Amino acid sequence: MRSFPSKGLSLSQISYYLRSKGLETETINVVNALKEYMDDGRKDGEEEVGRFILSLIKAYIREGIPIIAGLAMSDKGAGRGLHAVVISGYCEDEKGDNVELYVHDDDVGPYASVLSKNKFLRWEYRGHEWGLWDIDLEYLLVPLYHKIRLSFGEIYDLKEDFYHDMGKKIDILFYSVNSYKNYLIKEKFQEKEQHLIMPMPGFLWVLRIFDDGNPTHDIVYDATAPSPDILCEITYT
Repeated sequence: MRSFPSKGLSLSQISYYLRSKGLETETINVVNALKEYMDDGRKDGEEEVGRFILSLIKAYIREGIPIIAGLAMSDKGAGRGLHAVVISGYCEDEKGDNVELYVHDDDVGPYASVLSKNKFLRWEYRGHEWGLWDIDLEYLLVPLYHKIRLSFGEIYDLKEDFYHDMGKKIDILFYSVNSYKNYLIKEKFQEKEQHLIMPMPGFLWVLRIFDDGNPTHDIVYDATAPSPDILCEITYT
């Protein structure tokens, strides 16, 4: 691809630029993930991949980390093009389900509203002519501080493998250590003083377990570690 004149950046060029700024990237290829389910003969691929995508968006956005989304766009069969936007926010309903995304799109503007079609695997822009287009999510790219080594995918697999049969709601949360301790200061839990003064790494993954809508436990993992090892457990009172 020629650098000039340019028709846009490829995924590898975006990743290269972010690495040049000292960041690493976590990339989710949505198309390949769906294909793996199809190759296995499973019919729940869209449901499972959609659930993964929404959980990832919620985990990173709530900690202020924007996510680059790669879209395949077609004007009702009149051609197909690729486009990149930045997810900067989301909206939940009373059940805690993501019902709307807010994106920065250089063709639409900041905080463009995107509605879900099939758990955001297909997008619909609210109040814009692109609402008439077919827009499919192809990949997500998350720029991360280079010392964050434990990926969302590893924590998600851990949740599915070991905690899925608990029959309880479990959220995956990403925190800086300051954000997490600021959250904990306001909560009631066992051995509060010991946990608040406990040395922790700069970034954390937390599996928060709920019962009847209330948090009961946090399982805390070191996000800077190369493998998922439990750092501590919080028991709410």
